[in-house]
Amino acid sequence: MFGGLAGSIALLLRRKLAFQLLGASFLAAAISMTFGFLDKNAPGMEGAGVMSSVILLIGSLLAAYAWWLSQRDVLR
Repeated sequence: MFGGLAGSIALLLRRKLAFQLLGASFLAAAISMTFGFLDKNAPGMEGAGVMSSVILLIGSLLAAYAWWLSQRDVLR
């Protein structure tokens, strides 16, 4: 539930665990949002698709940034 927060803190502390935490958070968010969109009985809101896309974009960029930093040996 708090994978993105834990991953961001690990990224600030320069820990390699940040990539795994942020990647797992992104994957969990993508799965959760997919099931939410596929559920016919879920209440719909205007602009929910745009907001979900923004959340997934930010999550993927954070995970990619953590991967890039770990490849450059910035994270320990």
